[in-house]
Amino acid sequence: MRLRDKVAVVTGASQGLGEHLSLELAAQGARVVMAARNQNRLEAVLSRIQENGGVGLAVPCDLRSESDCEQLVDSALS
Repeated sequence: MRLRDKVAVVTGASQGLGEHLSLELAAQGARVVMAARNQNRLEAVLSRIQENGGVGLAVPCDLRSESDCEQLVDSALS
């Protein structure tokens, strides 16, 4: 639990490297705020994190949108 009490923000978390990074950060104890455009895939990754006892938050986000990015930051801070 090297990352206990830390918050990690991962973009592109719904698949590939972002998904694997999210799962590993959660396994190391981080609370993971995951962002991607595909909410269904984000929820699937979140479910895997929770099944393994981790804590995460799925935030649908398009990084090309300033308002989406602001929402992502607000979610991570809260």
